[in-house]
Amino acid sequence: MTAECIDSIFDKTDGVDFEVILVDNASKDGSKEYFEKDSRIRYVYNNENMGFGRANNVGMKLAKGEYLFLLNSDTLLENNAVKQFYDYAQKQGKNAFYGCWLKNGEGKRVHSCARIPSIKDILYNSTYTFRKIFDKTATYFCENTPYTDEKCIKVGYVTGADMFLHRSIFEKTSGFDENIFMYYEDAEWQRRAKCLGIESFCINGPEIVHLVGGSQSEKKWTSAKFKRGLKSRFYYVCKGNSFAKYLLFRIAFFVLEFPKTFVRNPKLTLELLK
Repeated sequence: MTAECIDSIFDKTDGVDFEVILVDNASKDGSKEYFEKDSRIRYVYNNENMGFGRANNVGMKLAKGEYLFLLNSDTLLENNAVKQFYDYAQKQGKNAFYGCWLKNGEGKRVHSCARIPSIKDILYNSTYTFRKIFDKTATYFCENTPYTDEKCIKVGYVTGADMFLHRSIFEKTSGFDENIFMYYEDAEWQRRAKCLGIESFCINGPEIVHLVGGSQSEKKWTSAKFKRGLKSRFYYVCKGNSFAKYLLFRIAFFVLEFPKTFVRNPKLTLELLK
């Protein structure tokens, strides 16, 4: 999958100088031996799984270009997306994050952007299982930014699966918060950047397929995945709110999550109390 992603970059990108930096979070599946031989890229092998944000920071520190383009390994470029991002940023402004409208392998639009998650939004997501019982069309809050054919719209954040930015933004903000292993790191970074007047935009033009979750070995619900998400969620809320609000959030979150978690894994409910 990663090899196909890299091939799509070289096949589709034209009219702009670029380098590809591949950061490998301690793969044990033969990736190291395979990508070390690819002379087109700069391959970085981490001896531990650093998590999404920290590994991306490694790549951004090594990058030499004026712009940085973060791209998931489970994506495919379908047109000259990099050049389109570059041209748009050059004309419209360098002090912004840019993303595009992603689609899955069947051509359906998938999560590309959303408002910055609030405590209310996160608790709303915790009610999804209950709402689904009575409403089969129930969604998570992040799906509530509908596709538009407008050239550009301002959004709360663009997903980290494809994030185009000027390197000065990375230098001003230090990139992803490395306390977050995975989940919420893209929203947290852009929430923090907004305090410096750096906005986020989703644009039409670049065409990228995102095989959502395709690079993860854990396809279904697992206690490990749940705990990672739990830790990120709590950290994100704690960092952006007062202690009183955070405490109330923890209580409400436990009440909403306890029944679901208990059914799946009774022992795991203790994680909600810590």
